[in-house]
Amino acid sequence: MNLKGIPILPVPRLVFFPQTSLPLFIVEPTYAGMIREALENQSLLGITLAEPQVRDGRVRYIPKMICTVGKPILLEELDDGGLKILIHGKARVRLTNLVQSLPYLIFDAEEIPDRAESSAWALPQTRRLVEILDNWLSENITDSLEREHFQQNIETLQSVADYLCLFLIQDPTTKQIMLENTSLFERLSLLNGLLKGESPQAEDWMTGEALKEFETLEQKLVSNH
Repeated sequence: MNLKGIPILPVPRLVFFPQTSLPLFIVEPTYAGMIREALENQSLLGITLAEPQVRDGRVRYIPKMICTVGKPILLEELDDGGLKILIHGKARVRLTNLVQSLPYLIFDAEEIPDRAESSAWALPQTRRLVEILDNWLSENITDSLEREHFQQNIETLQSVADYLCLFLIQDPTTKQIMLENTSLFERLSLLNGLLKGESPQAEDWMTGEALKEFETLEQKLVSNH
């Protein structure tokens, strides 16, 4: 996988996951041009969370350095010059070398694979999560062909975890924590804790806040050492 010169699309409140497919409407001319160039070159595209930071009373959006790259597919060119695309996730990456900052970001990147883990723990841990995802698809994707397409593409434990994070986790900070976690076992355990009840539509707020506080504390401990 070529991870040199990846165009990056920072999006507020959006975290993209490797084993998912995501439809996007691109209307801003600069980014529409970026997408067209990526399509023409058949290159990967990075989607990263744009995190708001206040400096001197002004809000600036800073891209997260860990994000997902995927393959964009053109679905429709809009009359106003915008684009409707579908992006298939390929890999979680860390953005490394900044190649270009204007008119849009281009980075080199390195892949961040999951840790090697035994799958012996998986079945009892994930059966409930698979049912939650199936229920969510049935209730929220009414088109039977579209729902069947999703279900056919959810073949691995990673894809179950990634789609649950994409669809059911609402808080972008919590989503980013899940993306950056390289243990599938831990992600599935966290999802079991976050998604309470038989058919949750979003994460439990108090559990999500506790997760974020723990992550902040862990980062401080690492930086102090």
